[in-house]
Amino acid sequence: MAKRGRKPIEGIPRSKALTTRVQPKTRQALEEAARASRHTISRVAERILEAGLGKPSGEPRNRGLAWAIAALAEDIERETRLSWRQDQFTAQALRHAIETLLLQSAKQGQVTVPPAIEREAATMPPDLAERFRTPAGFGQMRAYGFVRQLKQAPVAQSQYQWNYWLADLNAWFGLIARDLGLVASKKGKSK
Repeated sequence: MAKRGRKPIEGIPRSKALTTRVQPKTRQALEEAARASRHTISRVAERILEAGLGKPSGEPRNRGLAWAIAALAEDIERETRLSWRQDQFTAQALRHAIETLLLQSAKQGQVTVPPAIEREAATMPPDLAERFRTPAGFGQMRAYGFVRQLKQAPVAQSQYQWNYWLADLNAWFGLIARDLGLVASKKGKSK
């Protein structure tokens, strides 16, 4: 009986076949991701499965916060029937909902400047250091830097590349920037 398939590469275990049925839209998404990445559908599917079966990245508190913010955004948009990106009332409602969620979830007490922030502020001009030592100033500076990083990342061609590109932080940032409307995608801005 003749053996099928490619000759195995020495030192790399042979892959095993997996046959499964998927919905047409899932197949289309795999095909788009494969074309965009110049990999086979099998390799794209394997990477997505590996990412899905692997340990989620980040601290549990931060993953929970991200999910809670997404749920709040969906709930507020469902009520206003408008996107927070398109409507200021909806955006401000979400901002206040996130702030309330954080205040309810975080330890209560007096605000003190963390030692790491004090050390960094000591290297700055006095007016900048004063602002940097406040939660609002520090948070805004970090957010502006993050937005700048997002805007400089490449924008993915396909909406289905989220899971596939999670391993590539730069591409992930590009997807975040596109979805937040910070950059235009090739097909136009996302809503």
